[in-house]
Order: sequence, then C-alpha cells, then structure tokens
Amino acid sequence: MVFEWPMNVAHCAICGDDNVRRISKKGQFNEEVNVVLCKNDGFVYLSPRWDEAGYKQYYSQKYSSIFPQFDNQEDLIEEPYERVVSRINPHLKNTPSNALSIGAGKGCVLRLLKRKFENIDCSAIEPSEECRKYLSENFGYSILADDIGSNWDDGIEDVFDIIVLRHVLEHLLDPIDSLNKVRNSLNDSGIAYIAVPDMMYPKGSLKRYFFRAPHVSYFSKSTLSYFLNKACLEIIEIKEQDGELWCIVKPGNEDKTKTIPADNASIQLNMIRKYKKSQRISEFKSFIARLIGRE
Repeated sequence: MVFEWPMNVAHCAICGDDNVRRISKKGQFNEEVNVVLCKNDGFVYLSPRWDEAGYKQYYSQKYSSIFPQFDNQEDLIEEPYERVVSRINPHLKNTPSNALSIGAGKGCVLRLLKRKFENIDCSAIEPSEECRKYLSENFGYSILADDIGSNWDDGIEDVFDIIVLRHVLEHLLDPIDSLNKVRNSLNDSGIAYIAVPDMMYPKGSLKRYFFRAPHVSYFSKSTLSYFLNKACLEIIEIKEQDGELWCIVKPGNEDKTKTIPADNASIQLNMIRKYKKSQRISEFKSFIARLIGRE
C-alpha cells in the first residue's frame, strides 16, 4: 500500500535555515524519503516531508503493518532492552520509585525495570491502541497519553526517577519540545535514557534500511548534544556503539548550548560519501559471489 500525503519543506531544527544538500530521495521499502543535510551545521533530516496530520495518518494506516510489535516473544526482544537497564543502573542515586517509557510498545523496558525493582510504578506514553490496551490490562501500567506531542506533562512536573526514550526521538517533528517535557517531568535526582540511530556510524544500506519515512531526524553525537543542551538536559554519559547513539542525561539548570563546530557539515558529508562508497563495493562483491556461485 502506497501512502500519499502532501509534503512541505521543513527548515533545519538547529539553525532555522533551508540551506541544504540532497542526500537521498528514497528509503526503506522504496518509499519517498527526502533526506537532506544542512550545510550550516550538518544536521540530517527529512525535507520536504509530511506535516503532523500526515504522520498521524501514516502511523494509523501503514506503520503497524510494516513494523509489527513482537507478541509473546520475550526471548527475541529482551537482549536490547536488558542493555538499556544495565546502562541506566549505574547512574541511579536511589532505588527508583517510578519510571516512564515514551514509545513504550509492549513495555519491554518497563517489565525489566519491574523485575529489577519490584515496587517501581510504571507509566507509558504509546500511540498504538493495541499496545496501550496490552500494557494496561496485562500489567496495570498507567497510560499517560497516546501522543508525546500532547500536553501529557501538565501537572506532573518533577515526578519521574527514570524516563526512557529508546529509538523515539528520531520520529518526532519537534525534538526540542519533547525534550523540554522530559526535562520538566524528571525530579531533581531523576535521569533519562535516550537512544537513536547514529548518523555518523549507520548500519546497513542507507536507502534500503537506514533512511526511513517515519524517521524525520538523523542525529550525530554533536547534533544530539545540541538538542539536549538546548532543553537544559545535562549529559552524564553519551556513547556511540554498534550503530546506536545513546546517552544518560539529568535535569540541568541552564541552557549550555554550544555552537556547532564549523566543519561539522563537511565531516558528516564526507562520512556519508565514504559509507555509500563502501556499500557499493560490498554490494558489488556480493553480486560477483552470487554469479560465481551459479557457475
């Protein structure tokens, strides 16, 4: 099923400009994915792209059919979420009393946190009606909202010990607004875990795997750090591992945003060029191997 919706030019979320270089017009499943790189700061994002209404339609009509949630397969899904808990644990000052998972899915992280901290109260923000019902009926988790773009944070400032956004931020049209809500909802000793695909060290074919219609932003360590600092989230730890960029942050008291390095755009562009070249070489070798195998 081809999803159709009008697309609009989006400006860079860092500099507000539209001074971009085209990177790709196609992405996973051969969908139209207009990837651009801002020449001013190296931020990679989609433009033109759908508006908020368009993405809501995309998620309701198509997303769940091409990215289905795992069902009753904990053996397949525990490992990556166990890593989340192991990364969070060293930074906890006290035994956590509550946790919020944004984009909770079937609640894998929350279930593992509950296993480790028996008395922890779990809450979720999840757009999928099926998943919300699953979390509520099977585990009794509190559902705060179905949309991170809503005013879910009203009345719950300075509440949470742990907030998790695992592979969620890249989906959001306004990352600063969402990060501000995270910062305001953490208590003074609270921490947030945030993970995104790493644009500086991608995995798989850019067109056939890495670039995706629902991923509107592609972060590197420098650009993610910019957004975190802008939202007054203090970085405790940030690492690039196996194609993933993840960090632990806590509430800060001031905007510590630093200017993006002047050469960031050229560094990011050179990485993309080298990666594309390595992918072409790898695909050519695979093609030759298949030909030889037929003889």
